[in-house]
Amino acid sequence: MHAIYLKNAEYGYSKFLPGIAGGTKQIDIIGTAFVERDVLNLGEWMVPLQSAHTQSGDASVTDEGGRPTKKNEEKADKTIENIESGG
Repeated sequence: MHAIYLKNAEYGYSKFLPGIAGGTKQIDIIGTAFVERDVLNLGEWMVPLQSAHTQSGDASVTDEGGRPTKKNEEKADKTIENIESGG
């Protein structure tokens, strides 16, 4: 069950269930979360890695990610055709 709860937490479901399934008491999870968030402000310092599940759809984000765009002379002919045809 721990693996299932952990996978669900990656998709935004309960963060408490993996800890509970791993044997941590609920009060300890809550206490740790409080200290990390409100006392130490770790949310400002420890940002999770970006993935398809954690990225916002916010258009104001300037870092698009991915590899740098190639120059036209580095692209395959088919790629250039697709770009020009809008596909």
